[in-house]
Amino acid sequence: MPPAPPDRSALLPLLEARLGDVPLALSLARRGALQLAVLAAAAVRQGGTAEETPVPLRLRLTLGHTTVWCQGGSIRLGPDPATAPPLNGTVARLTADKPALNRWLADRGFSTPTGQAFAAADRAAALAWANRRTGPVCIKPPSGSLGWGVAPGLTGDLAVGDAFDTVADRCGAVLVEQHVSSGPPLPAGATVRVMWVAPDHVTLRMDVPAAVTGDGRRPVSALLAERNASRAARTGQPPILPDAALLARLADQGHSLSSIPAAGQRVALRHVSNASQGGDSHTALPEIHPSYAAEVIRLFRSLPGTRAGAADLALADPTAPCRPGNHWILDVNLSPGIVQYHFPWSGPPRDVAAALVRELQLENEA
Repeated sequence: MPPAPPDRSALLPLLEARLGDVPLALSLARRGALQLAVLAAAAVRQGGTAEETPVPLRLRLTLGHTTVWCQGGSIRLGPDPATAPPLNGTVARLTADKPALNRWLADRGFSTPTGQAFAAADRAAALAWANRRTGPVCIKPPSGSLGWGVAPGLTGDLAVGDAFDTVADRCGAVLVEQHVSSGPPLPAGATVRVMWVAPDHVTLRMDVPAAVTGDGRRPVSALLAERNASRAARTGQPPILPDAALLARLADQGHSLSSIPAAGQRVALRHVSNASQGGDSHTALPEIHPSYAAEVIRLFRSLPGTRAGAADLALADPTAPCRPGNHWILDVNLSPGIVQYHFPWSGPPRDVAAALVRELQLENEA
């Protein structure tokens, strides 16, 4: 069942405050195209032009002599959208294949979870690999899934096998990895996303699995409804649905939608922190050692032709300097969503779109 569209009327005051100076940006945002909206606003504010093409929700930015085409999460450069190459060239083919990406990263000294990909028919081998681990494992699809099918912290053949089957049925292959997680002062289940724009701009955010907090009076269903209303007004993201994954997560904690949590009791709704799965994005982070941002800069400079991207990290000891074994690169995305930086669950907006437009303008001036 696809998620219901968010209530844009709840977000309208925030949209008008942040995008009202650029009419096209406000129009795009009202129609739900928040990523296009912030890119249009950044281009116009920096002296460029932005226009919507006859193809609905395709944006053309003109930055001096550079033409930029934006549609969905895609950014292409060139006069003709049909032939314009992607912002990051062809290197995205590498990052689309998680097992291949992890091998590439490990060969260059980057820290990644230990893992192995298995065909759907190799279920027994996957279970045997998991049983040889000294700790829990994580099951995930072998390519980007926006958090679908990712099942962390699994032990035992039953749990691992069920998660394996879910992914195998849809994807035909499954990635089994050691389970890794962030430590204090980051919350449980948190990941840190580092957005990089050439040559050395980095912006961090913290993504946390969705949860509600009990008040001792209302059931989880009412707390979820309240949370979805706040989510719409703050972030413009779709509501969190009471789907099978959510019900299973509640059951893990001895809850159901009708349960009434005690006042102050935190009840998790998801295992994963992806915004598409209801995760909360925070732009005000606890203390994180600057060496992790430097490591992400090194990562993207190692990918030929890359001009912008994002990396998701788990940090075992966020305040300690970056070293092998105390952090893991979970994913690399060369078409990252930037909306959560501009409309976070908490913290000030971070104008990642402006940094990206500045990088494109530098090319024009070169």
